[in-house]
This record gives sequence, C-alpha cells and structure tokens, in this order.
Amino acid sequence: MIPGGSLIRKYIYRMIFGIICLPFGIALLFWNERNAIVEKTIFQGVHSELVYWGFRLIGFLFLLFCFNRIFSSVKIFMSKIPLSYEEIRNVILFKAFMYSLALTLAIAAICWIYHQPLISVVLLVLAVGFIIASVIGTGQKKKILATKIPSAQPHKTKDV
Repeated sequence: MIPGGSLIRKYIYRMIFGIICLPFGIALLFWNERNAIVEKTIFQGVHSELVYWGFRLIGFLFLLFCFNRIFSSVKIFMSKIPLSYEEIRNVILFKAFMYSLALTLAIAAICWIYHQPLISVVLLVLAVGFIIASVIGTGQKKKILATKIPSAQPHKTKDV
C-alpha cells in the first residue's frame, strides 16, 4: 500500500480528464472562428457578433478548466515546499489562465490569417507574449520566495 495512494490517484484522474477534454475546447474554438469568418448564423434568427464572442468566451473557459485540471497534479509534488495551499493554487490558476488565453489567441490567429493577416499577426504576438509572461512571472515569484524563506531550518544542538 502506497501512502497517499488515493490522493495520487485522484490527481492522476483529474489530469487524464483534462487531457481528454482539451481537444473539445480547441475544436469548439476552431468551429466558432470558422463560422465567424464566413459570418454564418449559429442560431436561427440571431446574427450577432455577441454570439461569436460568447462562444469564444465559452471555449476559453473550457480550456481554462482543462489546463487547471492538468496542472493540478503539481500539488502532489509541492507539499514539501514551504508555500501555503492558496499560493500553490493561485500559481496553478495563473499558469492555466495564461496558457488558455495564449491558446485561444493562437487559434483565432490561425483561423484569421488569410482574411485579416495584420490582426492575425498581432494575435499571434500576444499569444507568445502571454506564454513568455507566464514563464517569467512564475520564475520571478520563485526567486522572491527563495530570498525570503530559508530552504532549511538551522540545526539546533543539545547541551550535554
């Protein structure tokens, strides 16, 4: 019997669920952008830009949920680091937010490259910028925490 086996199993199931559901969010975003390019009505009698933006938001939230599930397995390995649960959860949510926003922008850029090349290039640069900001942001946070909190407690000796 492995100590903490049920906890490990729970996070592995979360990660697998996130990986399985991730392509559905990507497919939803591609489908929506394709309909937005040809200005096809999604709902009968409703032809509004708000419908396209609503589906973009739903696709983004779906990706955010999937990335949050995938990155939540990191909590198992972070239990020995002197951080609170909320700090770990916030960093995971920040990473998931940045990656899902970058993927949403990249999908929109890929779909619009033929019809609006300038907007597509701007969206692609923003997507790369969000990924770089995610990597740099968490790296800076680790450096700040490393300087504030000692990595090990000093050894105390007993008087004999």
